[in-house]
Amino acid sequence: MTLAQAPTIQALLAAQAQTQSKSQAILAPGRFPTTYAGLYRLTQQVSITLRRVGLGKQDRIAIVLANSPEFAILLLGVSSAAIAAPLNPAYSEDEFTRYFKRLGIKGLVVGAGSDSPARSAALKTKIPILEFPLSIEPVTKRFGKGRHPVFSTTIVPTIQYVPVEDSPFREQEYREITNSLPEPDDTAVVLLTTGTTAESKVVPLSHKNVLSGARAIADSLQLDSIDRSLAVLPQFHIGGLVDLLLAPIVSGGSVVCTAGFDALRCFSYFREFQPTWFQAVPTMLGDLLAEANRSRIDSGTTSLRLIRSVSASLPIKLLEQLETFFNVPVIEIYGMTEAGPMIASNPLPPETRKPGSVGRAIETKLQIVDECGRPLSCGHVGEIEIKGENLFTDYEGSTLSNSDTFRDGWFRTGDLGKLDEDGFLYLRGRAKEQINRGGEKISPFEIEEILLEHDCVDQAVCFPVPHQTLGDNVAALVVAKPEKMVSENELRDYLHARIAPFKVPNRIYFTGSLPKSATGKVSRLTLARQLNLQTETSNKSPVSTSQRLVAEIWKEVLSVDSVGIQDDFFDLGGNSLAFQRMVAALENQLGPEATASLIGDFSCVENMAARLDSLQVELPRSNIISSPDMTSESLPGEMVNLIVSTCKACRHPVLFEGSSFLVRNENGTKSPLIWCFNSPETEMKSFAKELGDDQPLIGAYSGTEMFEYSDQISRQTARYYVNELLKLDIDPPFYLGGNCRGGSVTIDMANIL
Repeated sequence: MTLAQAPTIQALLAAQAQTQSKSQAILAPGRFPTTYAGLYRLTQQVSITLRRVGLGKQDRIAIVLANSPEFAILLLGVSSAAIAAPLNPAYSEDEFTRYFKRLGIKGLVVGAGSDSPARSAALKTKIPILEFPLSIEPVTKRFGKGRHPVFSTTIVPTIQYVPVEDSPFREQEYREITNSLPEPDDTAVVLLTTGTTAESKVVPLSHKNVLSGARAIADSLQLDSIDRSLAVLPQFHIGGLVDLLLAPIVSGGSVVCTAGFDALRCFSYFREFQPTWFQAVPTMLGDLLAEANRSRIDSGTTSLRLIRSVSASLPIKLLEQLETFFNVPVIEIYGMTEAGPMIASNPLPPETRKPGSVGRAIETKLQIVDECGRPLSCGHVGEIEIKGENLFTDYEGSTLSNSDTFRDGWFRTGDLGKLDEDGFLYLRGRAKEQINRGGEKISPFEIEEILLEHDCVDQAVCFPVPHQTLGDNVAALVVAKPEKMVSENELRDYLHARIAPFKVPNRIYFTGSLPKSATGKVSRLTLARQLNLQTETSNKSPVSTSQRLVAEIWKEVLSVDSVGIQDDFFDLGGNSLAFQRMVAALENQLGPEATASLIGDFSCVENMAARLDSLQVELPRSNIISSPDMTSESLPGEMVNLIVSTCKACRHPVLFEGSSFLVRNENGTKSPLIWCFNSPETEMKSFAKELGDDQPLIGAYSGTEMFEYSDQISRQTARYYVNELLKLDIDPPFYLGGNCRGGSVTIDMANIL
């Protein structure tokens, strides 16, 4: 039987053991390699042990081990005779109990002496336990002349059966299933999806599914017997089984089984094992570059000929940095557990690769459709649907209807993308990951790409935060580059210049590292819950003229009763149409030129008004505040007389006859500054000189030399001056200020205004 004809995992291992028995198959740090002959013997021993305790090809066997060569051997051995169900060893006892029941587990394999909570869960649910030795030692070894040393092993480890009281399994079943081996359409493995949806789904994959996927990967990467993969992804994931184990075995190459991803150790693995390729998710690839920068590691000359980026879209900037550092092509691919896992891949050089694309379909049919399932033409974004031999048949025990999963024979991936004229696929995120902000659909990937282009941003993830009225609000989590400083406002301004305002995150949070799942992914849909975030609100009312102007326009456009100074336009129910109406209203009040300069930030009333003030836009007179409520007690008459008489006695002109305001630089063209002095006679002249002739200065007197200070007197003085100010024909904007007691008076004036 040729390798291409091997219909099952057991047949593949048998064929490789026959054709290249002494070639290395599995390596690991601190361990001797396992040859293909040794691998076949090991997997056969696993199969025999399963049969002896009455477990056959229809039974599901949970495998709970840390990443190791033993895990790889068990995956192959169990799937050769039964159905492998690799599970995350980090689960709790309750989780194991739940998944054992959900998956219909009939046996558990753990490491000898393991204290995994899976053992307790198995005892609780009456599932038989099999212990596998955690150390495999070779009997003999020798070195060959090829590229890698060749080892010969003669190992037949003993797998111990741990009897469980009241187990439903009986020894006599062994005779009935001894000669029953899996067929191509039989299930080889059941996996739990590790995507971004809230609940994992059960995905059964047949031998045909996983071997089709493995061959597609081997063909797309042009793997052969001298290639060696470095496995750093979790082995309970589809990539651990198919990409990094079966694909190398299909090609007759070897795989280095590590304990998992560690950025610093990866560089030592490159030197020790001389792998020709490895794959990782984008966050891991970013960590590799960051570690190289921190530890001042030079990539040097490695044996790598390619890097494979999986599980998520790879930012173009990161791709360029990786290719520059390692001097090898970075191959972006598209795959998923349900497709066993290969769907599309960029080709190897010298064929054309397209950065930002995940390549063309590989032995899989692919189409982009609209919400009704109608195929879309090139360039249009829609849902990705696929067909192929590598595709599973259906989710197991799912509440999803068949139409939710398949449509006219096409699997609905739930991913969004578009095709170009050459058939290259560009991902645009998960349909379920789209953020629905008051009806506006936002792709988090789009925002992340732009954030990553900022010089100070190392990693970024955009995610939804639940909102009471909008459904979702937009937030982002950012990791800054080492020794780089960047503020939330700076990043928001950066985004405002590049995307529509409703897409700009309401909040940007900073962290030292992104919270990742066991498979190295960041779950956007659960991130807000992980970080315990919720939309912040404020009930502060507008106080300045510019704030009131903005708030009044928002209230009219959005048909809301009140607007706080920290309320967000889109939080209040704004959308694209309302946005256009607001722009029109602003143009009507301020003119198109001022509005064009103003529309950089609609994050909140306060920020927008501050921009308005900084532009020194002439506000319409109709929006100047009305006279404040002066029914509360005012400054006593004798104090008013003292203020007025003091002003008249100063060697400064009064603003007009009877006024309690003095003036300097009255012909200046800038917005006037109203300053409350404690001693205008001695302070105002020098202050006006420092400000320059173009800065009008209107002086007020705090009365500090005439009557004792108190909070009540300060408020009364402020009310007096606000009333006087409203009588003046001063075009806004104007500025308030003061020092010491005068500062207290102007703060009270601002609060009244």
